[in-house]
Amino acid sequence: MHYTLTKIEDNKRLDFLPKYFKGVALIQFEHFLYTVAEEKIKEYHGGFWDFYEIDIAGKKAPLMVLSTKSPTLTLHGFSEDIVVNAFTASLAVFSMALNHFMFHCSRNEKLLASLTNTYMTLNDYMYGDFEKKEEIDIARLYQFLD
Repeated sequence: MHYTLTKIEDNKRLDFLPKYFKGVALIQFEHFLYTVAEEKIKEYHGGFWDFYEIDIAGKKAPLMVLSTKSPTLTLHGFSEDIVVNAFTASLAVFSMALNHFMFHCSRNEKLLASLTNTYMTLNDYMYGDFEKKEEIDIARLYQFLD
């Protein structure tokens, strides 16, 4: 299976997330993400996020990755802290926030269907059996999300 991960250019940022999160859902999801990041990443106190689009055989999903100069970030796990690179930490909190947001939107069937497709594409990317160019610590990602 083949995938692409494309960084969204600065001049296209404003139009990117509304493709996936319509209307007020965008503001609500961003709030979920920033709250989860604040709670789960020890070094996070706000910051700039880079936008990416995942494409796996035509199935697309957004991904927000924390832009940081720090080589590692500490995730507050359920039983212990886990030190990972910034890309893995971003995947972890983005996935967790999306999962929580889906539960929050469970009464809106159309939005939930769209979010489910996004979540499944994100999971295919994280756990898919193909070589990734990005450095993802799968073992620690599993440990954190389990």
